[in-house]
Amino acid sequence: WDFTKLAVLMTVLSLGLAASGILIDDINFNFGLSISCGIITIAGFYIYTPPMIAKVNAYTLIQTLFSCSIEGASFYFFTDGPEQYPEGPHFSDWFYTTAIGLVAAGTAILGIVLFNLYLGNQNYQTIFTWSTLVYSLLSLVNVVVYKRWNVAWGVSDKAFVLGSSALTTVISEFNYMPAVMIMSRLCPKGMEATMFALLASASNLGGNISSYSGAFVLDYFGVRPDGSANESEQFKNLWLVSLITSILPCLPLVLLPYLIPNAKPTDPLPGIDDDNNDDDKAKQYGVRRGQNDTDRLLSDNGEEKDMEGAYDGNFRSGEETRFIGSFTNTGNRNNGHDEEEEDI
Repeated sequence: WDFTKLAVLMTVLSLGLAASGILIDDINFNFGLSISCGIITIAGFYIYTPPMIAKVNAYTLIQTLFSCSIEGASFYFFTDGPEQYPEGPHFSDWFYTTAIGLVAAGTAILGIVLFNLYLGNQNYQTIFTWSTLVYSLLSLVNVVVYKRWNVAWGVSDKAFVLGSSALTTVISEFNYMPAVMIMSRLCPKGMEATMFALLASASNLGGNISSYSGAFVLDYFGVRPDGSANESEQFKNLWLVSLITSILPCLPLVLLPYLIPNAKPTDPLPGIDDDNNDDDKAKQYGVRRGQNDTDRLLSDNGEEKDMEGAYDGNFRSGEETRFIGSFTNTGNRNNGHDEEEEDI
């Protein structure tokens, strides 16, 4: 029931946040509500899931919260025509959505392959630290485009954007893969699909919150493009917003030693992969809060072995009984037959 309660809680939060975005046209209110939803989600995971799962989810959700999305303003910056933004790149909608999307999809696969080849045996904390720092560094490249320095250097906007998009996508996969690997190790036995659904919901909710936080930052610095004519002034501070949002994801790194296990993907996790008894495992796993679902799952192995042993013993006893009875009946029938022959 713990996971069911958590699912209901997240459903209510997601619906409330969506309704607020549709019905209330107040950026500050929606931003405050989204942050509140994020805090409640983290608290819900601490209440209804084992602490180790709650910690990893808290870190990934907090990092998502600090990864403010400014795609709304970026779309107008890259796709506005000469009438709207004479100094802009003037990308077509197809190039900005489809071409860049295809490059990102292809490099995402490349990122997974490179991670498995070179980073699969590195420490979790090391992977998170370096991938976050490199991602933030590459994100700073967008400042060059927003300031139009690449044009002064003779580098085309399309080549610059495609290259930066490919590199940032590869590094983002380096940051995404260790989180997936940890969660795959922490999921309670028999509840893998349920737990991954809850984690995916939390990740999606974090993505929505990052959109609200990005809108708040854009509005604070006066970046409010809408595709109207002569809106060059709206992009004056876009480079500053990009600079701030590139640095913000580095702030959650201070929580890394407290929320992410100091282990490699191949190392046993405390309370999960060791051979301790069920009480020690439950204590280390952080689930000793009464007889809940995870507690019962942790004791499944011992119960199944006892049941198998009892069943095997009963089966053998039954077989021996039936064999002895069959042998006795056969002997009785043979004795009766012999007596009849003597009488004859």
